[in-house]
Amino acid sequence: MKSRSVLLLILMIALAGGGIFSAPRSAEAHQPYCEFTDLTFETAWRIDDPSVSLAFYANLYPGDDVDYYRFHAEAGQELYLQMVIPQIEGQDPGYVALMAISGPGLDGDGSDLPERVIVPADMGTLVVPMVDEATEFYEPFGRQYYWNWQDITFDAPETGMYTVAIWHPDEQIGRYTFVIGKREVIGGQVDCFMAMGDYFTPLVEGMSPYRDEVVEHDHDDEHDHD
Repeated sequence: MKSRSVLLLILMIALAGGGIFSAPRSAEAHQPYCEFTDLTFETAWRIDDPSVSLAFYANLYPGDDVDYYRFHAEAGQELYLQMVIPQIEGQDPGYVALMAISGPGLDGDGSDLPERVIVPADMGTLVVPMVDEATEFYEPFGRQYYWNWQDITFDAPETGMYTVAIWHPDEQIGRYTFVIGKREVIGGQVDCFMAMGDYFTPLVEGMSPYRDEVVEHDHDDEHDHD
């Protein structure tokens, strides 16, 4: 465990020097995490502090996959969400994932979401709008170009639990990076650093990207869940 901690410290020092993303926000370092287990509604990634800058390197696999992230926010707390798509050779250059957030005090009723996207009971929704033209940027740490398609900052309308859902409208498999928070804090997942080479390769139908399999998708569920 000590050697892993030392490795993480070395990697974090490298990140602090160059930033895991250098644009569109200048020289900010996101703590990296990877989706080694499919993030279903039941196994949503629990984010401890949405103000801390985190980057989740994730997959939409299989095609009908919906990934979920969950966090608690206080009323009036600033929330920052971003969706970027890596320019991976072999992945559709027009690949775009969509993102919605559900939680207390949000105005939407979820009627504009696909049936397979689950909204917690009694929660409103907000579909994060796409930008008219994606911003292209280069991330020097991973030596990778990205497209920034969604970028939103807003205040939590009420105190409570918020859930982010991410999916592809045409059920295409592919990779994306979900970013939350602006406050830089050293940290991250050592195994994710070690798996970066795998992440920047295209997904292949029939070859699961997950280390732990919980990819049983049953979309007969209704929109609202207790």
